[in-house]
Amino acid sequence: MMMIGGHMGAAEDSQITPSRRGPRGGGDTARAEILNASIAVFAEVGYQSATIKAIAAQAGVDTKLVHYYFGTKADLFAATMSFLFADLGLRDQLLAVRTPGEGQGARYIKTALTFIEESDVGPAFLALIRSVGTHDESRRIMLTFIESVLHMIEGGEPEAQMRYRASLLGTQMLGLFFVRYILKNPVLANVPIDQLAHDIGPTIDRYLGGSL
Repeated sequence: MMMIGGHMGAAEDSQITPSRRGPRGGGDTARAEILNASIAVFAEVGYQSATIKAIAAQAGVDTKLVHYYFGTKADLFAATMSFLFADLGLRDQLLAVRTPGEGQGARYIKTALTFIEESDVGPAFLALIRSVGTHDESRRIMLTFIESVLHMIEGGEPEAQMRYRASLLGTQMLGLFFVRYILKNPVLANVPIDQLAHDIGPTIDRYLGGSL
């Protein structure tokens, strides 16, 4: 099992155990409890089988509180993805390596893979990707998440072109995550991060701002 921000997170083959019920220190604490519980439940049973009731039980709160903070299950899943991607640091790390010039794609790949492999929340992020499946609603959420990388694409182009770049970047990164960490294809799973960064980096350079 893994801990995120002092609460229970998700790990492969983890089992869900109810959180301790009790008074909350405030809205931010309750919200964090729910997000951590959602990571555990979505990772354990997948998006389609997860329920607000199970997430509330894991967080030790009433289901009405989950709806109050996050709305529907789809809204909660999207918030959970954002929580792992943005609030826990990956987005800022990726933005930090967005410096003009050759080699930013390699830095982008190295930063993302290092985060997945060495941070406490990497396994939880992969578990959420694994939980998506082929259900229409969950696929729409993932497509929205891919578009959230739009702000990483430099401006100066029509929005449609920037969204195209963001989608290409998203498919490259999610494809790499899926093949290396979920399928565990030995051809990619055993390649050092530095080599992957060197080999895939030029493609990322082109998606971020090169000629398409």
